[in-house]
Amino acid sequence: MLRARSGNEELALAEPLIAAIMSFCRGDYAGAVESISAIRAAADQCGGSVAQCDLIHLTLLEAALRGRRKRLARTLADERTVRKPASRLNRWLKARAWALGTARLAT
Repeated sequence: MLRARSGNEELALAEPLIAAIMSFCRGDYAGAVESISAIRAAADQCGGSVAQCDLIHLTLLEAALRGRRKRLARTLADERTVRKPASRLNRWLKARAWALGTARLAT
């Protein structure tokens, strides 16, 4: 797992993040999950804004949802809901994650 602490190490996050976004855009949700999972912990420590880190986490969660990775999607949605239980977005994401496997996924 990458550990970003300096400017150079932060730049090391760019390549896997770009790969993840490109995979996501191509509909390769498994590839996006793999790429983002590899940098997720380091992204939280890279010194980026809360919004930048949140974008990484939201992309991972959406890739898990679209890739039908039920356990991962539920875990990620639950983590978000625990941190901000009043968030309508988090409640909606959690509902989508828990609906996986029981009905067609609403987007």
